[in-house]
Amino acid sequence: MLKKPHLIRSDSTLISDAVFSNGSSESYVSFLQPSRIMRYSALLVPILWYICLFLSALGLYLGIWVAPSDFQQGENYRILFIHVPSAWMSVLLYFFLTLTSAGFFFNKHPIFIYGSRIFCAIGALFTCLTLLTGSLWGKPMWGTFWVWDARLTSVLILLFIYLGAMLLYKWSPDVAPLFVFIGLLNIPIIKFSVNWWNTLHQPSSITQFGTEIHISMLVPMNALFFQFFLLVLLLFLLELRREIHNKTIDSLVQSFRTVPYPK
Repeated sequence: MLKKPHLIRSDSTLISDAVFSNGSSESYVSFLQPSRIMRYSALLVPILWYICLFLSALGLYLGIWVAPSDFQQGENYRILFIHVPSAWMSVLLYFFLTLTSAGFFFNKHPIFIYGSRIFCAIGALFTCLTLLTGSLWGKPMWGTFWVWDARLTSVLILLFIYLGAMLLYKWSPDVAPLFVFIGLLNIPIIKFSVNWWNTLHQPSSITQFGTEIHISMLVPMNALFFQFFLLVLLLFLLELRREIHNKTIDSLVQSFRTVPYPK
């Protein structure tokens, strides 16, 4: 007699925890059960949507209509309200990717590999946004869309690392975490390149000792950064829910194919 798998209904979809199990009974792994992820994310997703919309409207309003013009750059500097938060997120996402990669390296739970793939895609997206907005800002300021500046080059390398990790997680998942760990060496280069080399970028205006940015510019920049942060969490949950749905449906279809019809 075939044993019926433990199924939990979430969002009108049957979620099988056994499909995603790696055989571990540790409590932190049990927390990663798809049934729990689906249940809690269903509560978080609408809340995140509303907060993201509010912070986006607040940040754009303050950045476009309230913040004064820069006496050197004029109105061109306003693109930095998108460029700087996206640059912060492109680096922060790599730390998230490193954490999920470490989780997959030491514990082969499927959720870790799905999380790593998602962070690769979102990280590449924010890195592209960083390079695009930086180029649009650089054209009127530097007279060109691109220069082989140390920071620009290191951010471009970050994009290639995201894309490389994305391909490795698809073709050779066991090797991908090692590639991600090596790529972590690029993060200090991005951060300190303006101090180590003579670059077109100015040193950081926001440090642990204070900030050189006026409050009228700092508030919308931080609002848009937190909006990006919550947007990343929202995209992560939505994509993870989609992966769980697809994996569960594929598993159920396969089980129906292998179960013999009663005679």
